[in-house]
Amino acid sequence: MRASRLGVLAVAAFAMTTACKDKKMVHAQTSVTNLRADMQRARTAAQRAVDGFVPKVLELAGPAAAPLTNNDPVALRSTLVGFTTPGGPMTLYPTSFVAVTGRDGLALARDLPNESDDRMKGMDLRAPFACVRAALEGRQGMCVGELPAVQNVPSRVLLVAVAPVKNAAGETIGSISAGLTFGVLSRMIDTAVRGNVGDSVFWTGLRYRDRVLPAGTDQDVAPRWRVPQSLVRTIPAVDAMRIEQAGGEHFYPFEQDGRGWGGAIGSLPFLPGALLVLFRSEASQR
Repeated sequence: MRASRLGVLAVAAFAMTTACKDKKMVHAQTSVTNLRADMQRARTAAQRAVDGFVPKVLELAGPAAAPLTNNDPVALRSTLVGFTTPGGPMTLYPTSFVAVTGRDGLALARDLPNESDDRMKGMDLRAPFACVRAALEGRQGMCVGELPAVQNVPSRVLLVAVAPVKNAAGETIGSISAGLTFGVLSRMIDTAVRGNVGDSVFWTGLRYRDRVLPAGTDQDVAPRWRVPQSLVRTIPAVDAMRIEQAGGEHFYPFEQDGRGWGGAIGSLPFLPGALLVLFRSEASQR
């Protein structure tokens, strides 16, 4: 009799567990459905941020020409600090740096008032950023690159917009560039989407070379905005080409930490090598 009762209890427990899992997957599927609209909003937000980036840097190339021509580092640094452009303040973009290089591609100054604080001075920006090399040949543009790790700060992946700086004769005498870290760009996208997700738990990241930013020990945003590693580990091993071939999007439901979740990966053709990563879990999981 005792064994029989234990068997009944075991079956009941199994049934309850199965029902609970099924319910979590229902919530997960709901999250996937909602993520489809979130993905479109996020892509639109990313496109807008990128489209406005190069024009702002182009506006800065003119004011930088005179101090660069005159080899006046003090005036050059003063021009960069605050980086207000004729079209409005560039502070709408929380840039990681704005810097001017000479013809050799070495950074002369960045947007810091004190030279002693400028650890970028003398750095060769041609090596990590192909668009800096192009700007020194007279072509404006944008690219994705990576600055190496420094002490306890992980390497930073950046979207960089660059314009050539020309003298009065129209000769290229250097370049001006602005860098936006992927962590900060991810936050900009998240802010644009978050107002539409209600009370749902929502995370935004950008994947580059199998690394999600911001996550882990990245320090370009506050810790509360780093995508949890438990969610990062759920991302399927698919590359940008496969995502693009599948229509540019991939969605998947999963269970994590007692909740049903939806995950999404989207291509961003205007950010070479990058993928948009979203996670959503509905507020009510009853």
